[in-house]
Amino acid sequence: MHAYTALLSLSQILDRLQPHDRRRFFYDKDDLLGSLCQKVSFLQDFLENSPSDKASNFAAAESLEIRISAAAYAAEDIIECHISDQLLTNSHTFWHLDSFWKMFFRVQSAVSVAVHVLWTPIAHLNAVSVVAQNLISARRKHKWVQVIKEMDFIIKAKASSRLHLGMREQDLVVGFDGDLAEIRSRMVGASSNLEIVSIVGMGGIGKTTLARQVYDDSYIVYRFYIRAWVVVSQEYSVRQVLLGLLDSAKLLNAGMQDKEDEELAVYLYQSLMGRRYFIVMDDMWDTKIWEAVRRSFPDDGNGSRVLLTTRISDVAEYANSCSPYHMPFLNEEDSWNLLCRKVFGEGACPLELEEIGKDIARKCGGLPLSIVVIGGLLSKTSTTQEYWRSVANNLNAVVTEDDDQCLEILALSYNHLPHHLRACFLYTGVFPEDHDIPVSKLIRLWAAEGFLKPNISKSMEEVAEGYLKDLVERSLVFVSKKSSIGKIKTCKVHDLLRDLCIKNARKENIFHVVNRSEDVRQGSITWRRLSIQPVGAARRFTARYILFRMLVLFYILV
Repeated sequence: MHAYTALLSLSQILDRLQPHDRRRFFYDKDDLLGSLCQKVSFLQDFLENSPSDKASNFAAAESLEIRISAAAYAAEDIIECHISDQLLTNSHTFWHLDSFWKMFFRVQSAVSVAVHVLWTPIAHLNAVSVVAQNLISARRKHKWVQVIKEMDFIIKAKASSRLHLGMREQDLVVGFDGDLAEIRSRMVGASSNLEIVSIVGMGGIGKTTLARQVYDDSYIVYRFYIRAWVVVSQEYSVRQVLLGLLDSAKLLNAGMQDKEDEELAVYLYQSLMGRRYFIVMDDMWDTKIWEAVRRSFPDDGNGSRVLLTTRISDVAEYANSCSPYHMPFLNEEDSWNLLCRKVFGEGACPLELEEIGKDIARKCGGLPLSIVVIGGLLSKTSTTQEYWRSVANNLNAVVTEDDDQCLEILALSYNHLPHHLRACFLYTGVFPEDHDIPVSKLIRLWAAEGFLKPNISKSMEEVAEGYLKDLVERSLVFVSKKSSIGKIKTCKVHDLLRDLCIKNARKENIFHVVNRSEDVRQGSITWRRLSIQPVGAARRFTARYILFRMLVLFYILV
């Protein structure tokens, strides 16, 4: 992703250089910039058309991204520095002829130096273009055989991971009474038509847990003749989903593994026809799988139901015959009750830990996943005020470092983002924790960084608003306030998602966040963007950090 972001930013700088600007700043070397434009365009297309999930990246492709971003950033820095120098030089007034010729030769020398230096990143981009072309040829030739094998392995691993998490949480259902009543009423409502009900929410909010409660409800078991549950996931195949439904419904017979997908779809349809059925399709990520399997669900007017869980509002709205149900975060009371259940079981929390414990529960932001992870840690460690207070003061770090699966679950949403949205989402992490992010400021930052892909029919503001709307619909960003005309005025990200942004942004060298406790010296020479929280942490900086492209300072009142 960092390679795509670097190329997008460089391409916008090149686009802003009109032909007369190129001649003005680079004289007779316009062909050099033309060659650079071609390479940037080719590599952008290559990355956009490459699978974005980790399973489908060869080691060569990972290395290629690093080389692309380094070359693109170098070219961007050289061009911008050269133009800045030229503008500063030309801003002086020269009244004498000798001063004019001094300026002329100085500019000519600067252009020669810039062109010479620019050859290095261009040569690197030429080299990576050859590698990219070879990768394209290899993909076509081998039809992604290796990728398919890797994806199959990950599908099995994720299914196992989700099952493990479900078993770990299944006895800890707190605060879902209202949600359960709402979904249950939709399942047994008066309508005799087939109805599709969707549960929407961010990763870890409890969609699967709620769906499992409904699925195992005694009245649901009694009411529906056939029940089936299938986990779809990001890396699905229609065949796997059909076989999963047949297996879960106990309709899978010997020899069916050898049947074609169309035969499986017809068999499922015929098996469900005339019977009241309840299907759960858990963890859906796009509409294509729904298009592929919906024809296998007959509508016989007997009150059958299909329940979907997804993180993406568009998927829910596309499939639904009624409005999706958006999972709310737990309130503070339910968060505290869930934490107590996880730590103490049926026992009571010691009085001296109650105040600190409620603070921990509140800081989890109503996310059941975070509460369960932190509760599991506290249940295995010392029940002292000092230890609980240290956990409360370092909650996000404790959660993400103690349980890798927690971040993996949240990272699924990030990995599913298209290239153009990734840097925009990560950029929300430059704002402090629990900060209401002004949308106007966020949009200006996106535009200044070159993260917005130009659209001839839309203004940059409209493009940015579309990006933000997409992030909201993917349950990654949440609306805090709206204006009187319905536009998003401020937004927020959950603390764990913000932590994910900071980790990924640092890894991909998008930006770095520095707080009071962090040593900024190591590696900071190569940092391009920096967010200092609070501003007092800036006192340790020296002149060696002058190469920052962006610096954001936040005054935080404590």
